[in-house]
Amino acid sequence: MRPPVDSGLSALLRIVTRRAEKPAPRSPSVWSGLGFMGMVGWGFAVPVLLGIALGRWMDRHLPGHHAWMLTLLGVGVFVGGINVWRWIVRTGLVENGQAKDGQAKDGQAKDKP
Repeated sequence: MRPPVDSGLSALLRIVTRRAEKPAPRSPSVWSGLGFMGMVGWGFAVPVLLGIALGRWMDRHLPGHHAWMLTLLGVGVFVGGINVWRWIVRTGLVENGQAKDGQAKDGQAKDKP
């Protein structure tokens, strides 16, 4: 014996009631904001510090006319910037050039249709 087939209306009704029963999303707390800023900060600071350390080591052990510390400092800043950008995009704080709080990147409010 086959179970009765659900009509499209009853399936839709189940989906709507299931979504209505879900709790509303909570706004992020101050601690989660501080944690996010810390992760982004470390994501920038670590490549910069590694670049400086490796550059100093190269300056001491590889004599030459190049300032390796400055070169690798620049590389660290570049890599750290890409790290931060990827982290922000991955968490979804920026979509299509607009911040999720309703502000454009340049500080202007976005137009509402």
